Amino acid sequence: MFVGFIVSSSLAFLPSIILAAAFNCKEVNINGTIVDISLINKEFSSSNQISTPPSKSNILYTVNPCQVLKQNDALPIIDRCDPDSWGCRTVTNIKNDESRVIEVTSLASQKVSQNPLLFYQENATEKSKQVFWEMGGSEFLGEKLKTRIELVCKNDEERLEYLKTEGSTVYFKLLTKAICQFTKSPNDKTPEAKPPKDKTPEGANPEDPSKDKDSGFGIFSFFYYLIIVGFIVYFIVGCVYNKVVNNETGLNMIPNKGKY
Repeated sequence: MFVGFIVSSSLAFLPSIILAAAFNCKEVNINGTIVDISLINKEFSSSNQISTPPSKSNILYTVNPCQVLKQNDALPIIDRCDPDSWGCRTVTNIKNDESRVIEVTSLASQKVSQNPLLFYQENATEKSKQVFWEMGGSEFLGEKLKTRIELVCKNDEERLEYLKTEGSTVYFKLLTKAICQFTKSPNDKTPEAKPPKDKTPEGANPEDPSKDKDSGFGIFSFFYYLIIVGFIVYFIVGCVYNKVVNNETGLNMIPNKGKY
């Protein structure tokens, strides 16, 4: 009886374990395209501070886009996020040099969303894709929280930025090179290499006269054609002159005929 209870309990948890393991950052489906974003399989943090004299509050956001957050065993259980959390918000109040954790909220939870959703929207202005990571969180003040992270291509920098909280949605921006190959514009692709000018392209005939580098008029060609044209003009004008002025006919119209 007891053994049967253990087996049935294990089977009850099996579907959730399988679903949780189904998400693989090496093979993420973004609008039908498989993308490897495993470079961001780590914990990112972002913080800000709110001053409410005589105290102030430090707000720490921690997110791992690929799996649940690691539990910090050094902290009391009450000061940790749920073990199923992919994103966590910890608020620490500081007053008179004394600090205490006043809020720990799961912003993205495996209990609410088995796996995060990744999708992109076309950016018509920059002709690129805007990629978003989205996951539901726990309930806070009667509202279901949700985390949305925009994955922004940045080759030389990697960090998480908290943007704003609007309604029940917390917005972040994650700078990373993991998404660059997917988001870059087609115009950014490396152009095909062209053969050097001093080399003949493959398949071309180096002796093709139609591609002669020396085609065109040189100075000697210019004088050659000038002499020919000058002779023709001289011959025509001379014939006309002998015809009109000297009343010559036939071969006698040739200028300077008697000198040949």
